[in-house]
Amino acid sequence: MDDLPLEDAEDAFLAGLFHDVGKLVIAVAMPQEYEAILSAVAVRGGSILESERLLLQTDHAELSAMAVDYWGLGESIRAAAAHHHEPDKSPAALGKISLALAVSKVDAVVNAAGMSLLPPRLVQDEIPSLTFDGFALDQRLVFERFTAEWTTMGTMFR
Repeated sequence: MDDLPLEDAEDAFLAGLFHDVGKLVIAVAMPQEYEAILSAVAVRGGSILESERLLLQTDHAELSAMAVDYWGLGESIRAAAAHHHEPDKSPAALGKISLALAVSKVDAVVNAAGMSLLPPRLVQDEIPSLTFDGFALDQRLVFERFTAEWTTMGTMFR
């Protein structure tokens, strides 16, 4: 994956780390609203993003982008946080893949696999594809590498 034409590749780790920090902001700064959002999703279905927008008139992606901006972490990280649910709104340099698209794809895979701090949802039968127009990769190899990394990280906390 070292040959992935990723925009600001050196910022990919931070983009992945901070893209959902807005969820933490909501949970800590507005715990009652956070519980209401989770309850609405559990009862009515729909997405957390929709429930956040309905209840707060903002969402965790926007709050994540504000936090990244406040911390001065860089425009590509801020854009990835802001647009990880709508990566087409985050243009990349010509011939490059935006961090928003990369974070969006990986986020979908992680969520589909049921790896979340949020209450568990039914694990999807099929993990979403990491490929998109103009880019293909060996998804099996990516999952093998991810599994190895995930297992290694898990041993650090035992």
